[in-house]
Amino acid sequence: MVDWAQWRRLLEQTNDGATQLLSVQATDRPGLGQEWHIDVAWPATAPPRWTRFVGRSLSPHTRTMLPALEQFFHTTGIPIATLHALDIESGLALFAAPEYPGLLEILTQLKHPWERSALALTVARALAHLHALPLPQAEADEGTSYETLVGTGIASLIERARTSHAEDALLRRAADWLEAHMPPTGQLALCLGDLTPNDIRLADIDELHTFYGWERAMIFDPTWDVASLLVGTAHAPLGDAELIQFANIFLAAYAEHAPNMPNALGTFVTARLMSLLLGRPDVSVQQQTLWREQLAHALRDHFRT
Repeated sequence: MVDWAQWRRLLEQTNDGATQLLSVQATDRPGLGQEWHIDVAWPATAPPRWTRFVGRSLSPHTRTMLPALEQFFHTTGIPIATLHALDIESGLALFAAPEYPGLLEILTQLKHPWERSALALTVARALAHLHALPLPQAEADEGTSYETLVGTGIASLIERARTSHAEDALLRRAADWLEAHMPPTGQLALCLGDLTPNDIRLADIDELHTFYGWERAMIFDPTWDVASLLVGTAHAPLGDAELIQFANIFLAAYAEHAPNMPNALGTFVTARLMSLLLGRPDVSVQQQTLWREQLAHALRDHFRT
């Protein structure tokens, strides 16, 4: 249990120590650990500062890699949510709270096809630019192969579906299909990893503001990010025609600007949905149902083609 004193100590890293905690609200992020929304007040004499923060607990690996990863993003010009403080020992980190709406929120508010097209172009270019970056030197020096990272990752999903969910007919069928359609060796890139649409914050339909969730970045096939985005936007409260338009324009623009075409997209969409169903058992029944419907629909499409 994280108490106020721990957050106060972290806040003291960002200023001269004179601050007042107004509220700390904990929320669960299924499969991603806890998150805290923190409001603070500063003395009237203090210069303008952030008054809202997002606190997260990080895994041991993530907390040790975070400073180098932050430096890499800053050096390459990728806009990320500001990391205000990090406690390596406890794994607690303070990020600036979002200033702008996320992709899903904007997408659901747009009324015109040209607006959705502009939004799809903006997001596609931002992801393509990220995926075109050279790998961080520490990762490149390790010389980890595509087969080790991607092949092993997908194989572990297949194994988990067959062992811990052997009674689940849909996951068994997905595992069988996935085993028969492993991706060919492709490009490795720095990916956002467990990407959700609202990790992409935009100042406007044609202006990316920041990437959130960047602490979950990993070296993987960039098609994983593409699949994650398509899976995450598929249940926006829009008509099928609007969702298809957004997806098609996004994919076309990404293919135009990325160093490589998306690799075995159907495989990664299936793998992403399996990872959500296997890795987040504590989400709502409604969300589980949506992912299962998506997976069943994807498998039907695979067999038709």
